[in-house]
Amino acid sequence: MVHPSIPLCFLLIWACQGRPSDELPLAERQSLFLPATTFVAHELTAIDSLPVVILRHRTVGLQSDTAIVPKPVFRELMESWFGKTFAEAPLQYAYKRKVFMDATLGRVTITCDTEDTTAAIQRLDMLMDPETEAIRSLYAEKVSVTATGKLIQKLYWSAGRQCRISKSLPHSTNPATSENITYSWGMVQP
Repeated sequence: MVHPSIPLCFLLIWACQGRPSDELPLAERQSLFLPATTFVAHELTAIDSLPVVILRHRTVGLQSDTAIVPKPVFRELMESWFGKTFAEAPLQYAYKRKVFMDATLGRVTITCDTEDTTAAIQRLDMLMDPETEAIRSLYAEKVSVTATGKLIQKLYWSAGRQCRISKSLPHSTNPATSENITYSWGMVQP
């Protein structure tokens, strides 16, 4: 005869397993990037409404150039990074969110990353002010496969000032395969 507590133990073990923590329902995945997507949308709206010029400083290998970029072109570039609604691309992948409080800086860092190598955006970090809940900076890492290899793009956006994008082919020895672009519209120069 089986002891009556044995089936109860198996039932408790089975019930406590739950779902894996990295598999979020669609409703939770939609809100995962919400602070970042709201930040980008707000920044683009502010740029469109301010009488500012977007200055682009670009370095490819050993050559540099500077130009003025029209606001619609800049918006289109950012939409290519995050999608037109700024949330459509990342939703199909499994992301994990981590929150860190740095007492010395007085900032909160929210990190969303994935182990799925097919995800367009591999990592997204937001540095927030805990008192105002305003995002001070945004970092995004994007990986895509091109004809010449794996292209890694990193974006760093400083609120109200500038956006930097670096592109590189990590296995290339040619310095011309790396590109650094700074778009500035605030007080900071590249």
